[in-house]
Amino acid sequence: VEDANTPILTVKQDDIELNFIIDTGSSVSAIDVSALNQICSQKLKKSTNVIGIEGNFMEVDCYEIPFSYNNYEYNHTFVAKDFSAAFTPIVDAIKKPIHGLIGSDFCDEHGFIIDFQTCTINAK
Repeated sequence: VEDANTPILTVKQDDIELNFIIDTGSSVSAIDVSALNQICSQKLKKSTNVIGIEGNFMEVDCYEIPFSYNNYEYNHTFVAKDFSAAFTPIVDAIKKPIHGLIGSDFCDEHGFIIDFQTCTINAK
């Protein structure tokens, strides 16, 4: 990651801030398994298969996670995966922790539009 213009969505759960990379190439939203220890979440009685960037299939658990963004409350399903190695170059570049990915499922479900000029996400 050469520049810090990575589109990041910072959400809150009570006093905890979580930073998510906006990833339009991901059809699902995902959270790093290590972040689950910091927040309230509900593990769902289902799992799903995802394909990682390396092309490998992996079965992952699903979690329902409530959070707020711009004074609105959301409840969204995330898959949980270990992203520790994948996020290191981005964390080094932007100097803040990354807790997961906001995929196209979130944008579609909640009517968000990505502004790549300002690296922000906005409601329609």
